[in-house]
Amino acid sequence: MQLGRYLFYDTRLSGNGTQSCAACHIQALAFTDGRSRAVGSTGDQHPRSSMSLVNVAYRDALTWANPTLRSLEEQVLVPMFGTDLVELGLAGHATRV
Repeated sequence: MQLGRYLFYDTRLSGNGTQSCAACHIQALAFTDGRSRAVGSTGDQHPRSSMSLVNVAYRDALTWANPTLRSLEEQVLVPMFGTDLVELGLAGHATRV
């Protein structure tokens, strides 16, 4: 649990080194960013809002776009290494991470 909390707030896990998961999943806003469309590490708008992470352990689907992702271990790779660089933008930087 401690490692997860540390990584959730670690800005080194973004392509520009300034954002963390917590940038779009703000605890005071039920782990959303309060926007209708999230803004990613590139400054561009994401096509969707940031999903709330409240009670995520009890959900069937973990993303808006891909209901087949059923584990957090699979889901976390999408914003980090996905081809859509709007999120954390780490595609192509796996060795650095």
